Amino acid sequence: MIGIDPCTKARWKRRLLSDEMGLFILGVLGLARGISYFPPMVDPGRSPAHLLEHFFPPPVWGTLWMLAGIGCFVAMAWRRTQPLAVGVMVGMHFLWAVSFIFGGGRGWVTAIAYLAVFGLAFWAFARGRREPELVPTFPPKEV
Repeated sequence: MIGIDPCTKARWKRRLLSDEMGLFILGVLGLARGISYFPPMVDPGRSPAHLLEHFFPPPVWGTLWMLAGIGCFVAMAWRRTQPLAVGVMVGMHFLWAVSFIFGGGRGWVTAIAYLAVFGLAFWAFARGRREPELVPTFPPKEV
């Protein structure tokens, strides 16, 4: 059996554990959620499924989800936008979770999935491993 050289293994491990892979996952998730808010996946004239749909119809929310997902893909290449892209995606998941929780009924069950993405993404991107160009180089001001 042919083995994989250690350099290739290290390169793949670095890619799989990178912030870019996290952005890719969030981007795919944003696009999928966005698509789910357009016909024929959902009837725009149906009753609102949660509180936020009282403000805008599903296609508007679908557009926002897709833009957030695309923002994650853009942030993979334009690294300085990574904090913004992650913040938008994490914020939208938190907003949806709150909307389902306060919507009553069994909305809290749906909110669990949104809170899981929110929590895992927040943890993954805030764990302290940042790329050098995303970390400020100036010392904090003393109080």
